[in-house]
Amino acid sequence: MTAQEQPTNQFKVEVDGSPLGDDVAATMLSAVVETSINLPDAFMLTFRDQHRDVLERGNLKVGAVVIIRVFSAEHTGGAKVVEGEITAVEMEVETQGTFTIVRGFDRTHRLHRRRTTTAHRDMSYSDVARKLAGDAGLNIGTIDSTRQIRKHIAQINSTDWALLKSLAGEVGYDVGIVDGKFNFRKPPKASNGPAGGTTSSTDPLQLSVGVNLIRCRATISAADQVKTVEVRGWNPETKESLVGEKSAGTVSVQNGSSADQLADLFASERRVSVDVPYSNQSEVDAAAASLAECVASTFAELEGVTRGDPRLRAGASVSLGLAKPPFDGKYVLTTARHTWVPDEGYLVTFEASGSRDRSIHGLISGSGDDAPSRRGLMGGVTIGVVTDVQDPDNRFRVKLRFPWLDDNYESDWARTAHSGAGAKRGWLVLPEVGDEVLVAFQHGDLGRPFVIGGLYNGVDEPGSPATEQLFDGTAGKVNRRTFVSRLGHRLVFVDDSNGPAVEFGSEGEMAVSAEKAITVTSSKNGIKVEAKQDVTITSTSGDVKISGKNVEIEGTKVSVSGSAGVTIDGGPDASIKGSVVNIN
Repeated sequence: MTAQEQPTNQFKVEVDGSPLGDDVAATMLSAVVETSINLPDAFMLTFRDQHRDVLERGNLKVGAVVIIRVFSAEHTGGAKVVEGEITAVEMEVETQGTFTIVRGFDRTHRLHRRRTTTAHRDMSYSDVARKLAGDAGLNIGTIDSTRQIRKHIAQINSTDWALLKSLAGEVGYDVGIVDGKFNFRKPPKASNGPAGGTTSSTDPLQLSVGVNLIRCRATISAADQVKTVEVRGWNPETKESLVGEKSAGTVSVQNGSSADQLADLFASERRVSVDVPYSNQSEVDAAAASLAECVASTFAELEGVTRGDPRLRAGASVSLGLAKPPFDGKYVLTTARHTWVPDEGYLVTFEASGSRDRSIHGLISGSGDDAPSRRGLMGGVTIGVVTDVQDPDNRFRVKLRFPWLDDNYESDWARTAHSGAGAKRGWLVLPEVGDEVLVAFQHGDLGRPFVIGGLYNGVDEPGSPATEQLFDGTAGKVNRRTFVSRLGHRLVFVDDSNGPAVEFGSEGEMAVSAEKAITVTSSKNGIKVEAKQDVTITSTSGDVKISGKNVEIEGTKVSVSGSAGVTIDGGPDASIKGSVVNIN
């Protein structure tokens, strides 16, 4: 492309609302604007700066608002290519001279600037998007409602952008800035693009081989394509598996072929995703739809270079013509790089490659994978402190804080593990508020904790009797296993060398009850019942029988009475002895 072919294309720059001075603009060697559906739009301005004063003369300082417009015969009033903020300035000294470079991003870069830990409660994903965009001072564009209200959306030591990309990925939305406004919305459709171009087409969105395309590469591929995707989860309320299914399909390409048709040409398998802990049907259905779009969106790809126009930006729907089937069709651009050089003109390098993030950032962060996005991941286990035990749904859950993570963050209700837990059985022991506990996370998701058990520490110690003669120092074995409640009720299993024993204890009352008989047996030694106060043995509707080889009843005073009679039978010999014996 030569300057003569595009004689009227000019890039003009505004800084904080004022046009860049002509003397500074004359030194601009190039302007580059990169737009992407996965990253903030970026710009780079390069100036020849022999005297190293361009920054001062142009008021080009970090934080300044920059608008880049293109002026041409079609855009006499100037069409905005990008609006953003300067985030970096550079100086380069080479043999060819001294250069100043100004870099910046659209305002979504603000969503990358902080890592925070918080919980968004009783909000939908779209509510969270609106809140975070407002907190960052962004102008709101289109925010499509996601409707479902979530009780707890965890943001664990992550940027606002990472959270929004994660939420968008779960429901198949796009997030970013268009025309200076923040959007959280359903993805654009290729079907909105123009019809295929001809040799006489002038619409820049009609990309035509041999007309306005300088370079082009189109691909149709069956690799990794499947006919159906499946997302699985688990509902703890109903104790049932969750399955969401969706036929592979995409709105980002429309060219006569389809992902499921290509998959059918080979052994078509389904893609199954199980690494995100979804807990209700609407979640797995939304995730399946998002995964189906993500997988299918890569069956057809397009990249190339064409004459510049500001309408060719990421998210734009374009058509490819005069390439012949199966390539002719409509595509949604995923990236568009606008390059303007005074002596060479204005070009756009574009790519339509589906919803996977293929940038370096995407590859490093894992967002280039087609699996549903995951946020706040942590391997292994950690410690937590219980903050609340009053589960409103009576599911024996607790809330937690993580002192190593944040001072204010409180988790959602966490399920607790209990020995032998099952239908109407198990050892139900909830931790107390303030207890230190060992915590694991479902599929590594910090938003879904499980309490495995309690921990002792330098402040919370088991105390007596749990620690009394705990070890056999000679044999190196454990002598005692103890359970002690908050108010001192205790159950102790003793395994020491003096003989095994089981001890029950309580600081209050103790009751033993059963629907049927209760039997207390000592096969080798005696049984002793002892109390400091009264001992009462009562049968409300049956007999009381005491028998033994010898039976002794002894007391300061002994009374034997029967309302219907008393019988004393000594067999061959009966003795009644006392200083005075009265028989009436």
